[in-house]
Amino acid sequence: MTIQPFYMFTVVCMTCATLVNACRAELHKGALTLRSRIAKFRPTVLCFNGKGIFQIFMNQSKCVLGLQPVQIEGAKVFVMPSTSSRGAAYPRWQDKIEFFEDLAKVVNSCPQLSSSGDLQ
Repeated sequence: MTIQPFYMFTVVCMTCATLVNACRAELHKGALTLRSRIAKFRPTVLCFNGKGIFQIFMNQSKCVLGLQPVQIEGAKVFVMPSTSSRGAAYPRWQDKIEFFEDLAKVVNSCPQLSSSGDLQ
């Protein structure tokens, strides 16, 4: 059985409590670093924790939650609602569970990942 590695990256390391407090220069630098890590590690699926950080990373003003119509370096892209309890649209974990289920379906649809066992 081949187990696919799992990588977790952050776009920017900062001490402020919210994305709003991060300066554009920090976010731009973090996005460049993340792009180079994606190119190096070539993940099959990318998951962004929150629409805001995905919009900054992609330099776009809007996005919908869930599987995106774009790929990054060949990886499927999924955007989750922020797991922070500050997320006004989805404040409770019960409100977010369907997105985790949808993400599991995306991961399980990748032959090189699902061969090591389905995510449940």
